[in-house]
Amino acid sequence: MRRITDSVLTKANAWLRYLPGRGPQAGRRGNRGAGSGAAISPDCARIDRPADRMISDRVQMLAGWTTAPSDQDLNCVCEGRKVPLIRFPYPAPDHPDLTGFGTYLLTQDFLGAADHYLRTEIRASGKILATVPLRFSPIARELARDFPLNQRRYPVAAPERIGKGGTEEPPVVIFPGLASVGGCSLNLLMRLEMIRRGWDFPILWEANDEGLWRRLCERRQRHVRWIDGHACYRAGEPLRSRSVRITLLREPVRRIVSFFNYASVVHPHEFPYPRFDDFVDSGAARRHSQCQILLRFAGLADAESLPDDELCERARQELRSHYCLVGITEYFEEVVFLVARLLGLEDVGMWSRVLASPQAVEVDRLSARQRRRLESELAADIRLYHDQRQLFALLLTNTDFGAGLVDYKRDAANEKRLPDSLKMAECLRWRQVQAEEQLLALRPPRTSPELI
Repeated sequence: MRRITDSVLTKANAWLRYLPGRGPQAGRRGNRGAGSGAAISPDCARIDRPADRMISDRVQMLAGWTTAPSDQDLNCVCEGRKVPLIRFPYPAPDHPDLTGFGTYLLTQDFLGAADHYLRTEIRASGKILATVPLRFSPIARELARDFPLNQRRYPVAAPERIGKGGTEEPPVVIFPGLASVGGCSLNLLMRLEMIRRGWDFPILWEANDEGLWRRLCERRQRHVRWIDGHACYRAGEPLRSRSVRITLLREPVRRIVSFFNYASVVHPHEFPYPRFDDFVDSGAARRHSQCQILLRFAGLADAESLPDDELCERARQELRSHYCLVGITEYFEEVVFLVARLLGLEDVGMWSRVLASPQAVEVDRLSARQRRRLESELAADIRLYHDQRQLFALLLTNTDFGAGLVDYKRDAANEKRLPDSLKMAECLRWRQVQAEEQLLALRPPRTSPELI
């Protein structure tokens, strides 16, 4: 994730060097005018994501930057339909006055409004700053038509509404995801909640770069409500608002199998285990365990050298001292409601599975040898998970969620599951996005490929 953040910034700075109206061939693709140091044209906007102008998912991120003054009303219009847009400090160190903007488009909302292209306009106080034709991929149409997202709202019962009647304001919630615990699904749901309410969050994952995030917060204090990523552990420190951390733990053997299925598809170059037996025999399961990752997030460099008893105890102390909520993936809907209450939400949308990889390896088909080896490698995780699951069960018995959770769990259970072919398409698309960002980061700013 850090590589993606770095490459987004590199790409952004390259764009900023070549703005329209700055050279004899301005407006032609690949010839964007003056070099570094050129003034930025007033009242313009650029789209960073999707970089290929292709809608490929059921929920598509749209993000970019503008030079429009911050006091202007900025909005997005797709085929005549107004879409909520949030603004944020754009992470370009050389251009601190730019304003970032971002939103998510639900593909199913536009299937009847456009054929092959979705006309998207970025407007400031009614003036069109940029018009972007977004193409529909066939896979996105199929996903949105056959597997539409549930847009129903579910009430979140709370004995005392946070933020009302003189009670304490809701905190900033920071979620450093441990991988393969359902984090992508929780992230997307809460990002959509932030968009719906006009609340702020680091849309380009800039909070995963500690140095960049601190500079951004010093430059312009953010009214952020949700922070997610794999490297955002300390993102609350430079904020003026109170912040808390949350995390999710998952049954260790099932999680590590899911981790293998995902990493072997999405990160094949960084994950050199072509077979599951190779992964099991390498001892990598312990290195990617939840205990190890929790302590690495906290800055402990020698977590791998700790014996199982100490590893488990250190991870337990880390959760007890630095996390407000430790959820359990197997109780995902309850976790959603607890996070919603923590954020002070009165209602919440339905979650959907994101980046759920095809089950090339299935837990129920592990050999006795594979299971014994994994249980040995994950001994600290198994102990920690057992303890935290008991604590979470106790929390649930003392929490009244109301009727909303009953409806939520029923509807979640009835959601249509994506077939493995479409899961694979989603994972390969994410791998393409990551590879594209890395290639763009390596490409010299002045170099533009010629089309043959």
